[in-house]
Amino acid sequence: PMIQSGPNGAVPHNPTGTRVLQAGDNVVVDSVITVDGFNNDLTRTYAVGQPSPRARAAYQAVREAHDAAIAAARAGVECRQLDRVAREIITKAGFGEFFTHRLGHGMGIECHEPPYLHGANPEKLRAGMCVTIEPGVYVPGEFGVRIEDDVLISDGGCEVVSRDLPTDMTDAFDRHPGLS
Repeated sequence: PMIQSGPNGAVPHNPTGTRVLQAGDNVVVDSVITVDGFNNDLTRTYAVGQPSPRARAAYQAVREAHDAAIAAARAGVECRQLDRVAREIITKAGFGEFFTHRLGHGMGIECHEPPYLHGANPEKLRAGMCVTIEPGVYVPGEFGVRIEDDVLISDGGCEVVSRDLPTDMTDAFDRHPGLS
């Protein structure tokens, strides 16, 4: 997994460093697991203690964008439409300039594969596709926030394959007492 904290989380897929966790940090945990030749891709953001009000507001915007995109995901929806759903929520919350990547991507044999869920892709989702929904906010020098889930597209909507992994921003030390 990639684990980034505080200002290091403001750069998606930032290289590993030696920074020590500090009170108030957001901690972005991105993991890929391969089973029987197929990949998953999940990200959660936790807090060390209480996040700043701005980090909490960004988290709320990302969570709303994540949930809205999942609610809109179904066969026949264009990738660019799904990206727009999430991007509009984050922009309305005042963090639009900090949503610097596509909403998501297909996955399966490769971790990142078509279709790519970005604002210029007119490709329509099809039943049976597995894609990520991963809106994020990355404020340079401060913090990053991303929530990423894997969803299986169907005609009537989608199934969140990773639904059992909580998305709340609970203090990492409360959730995992062995860290303290």
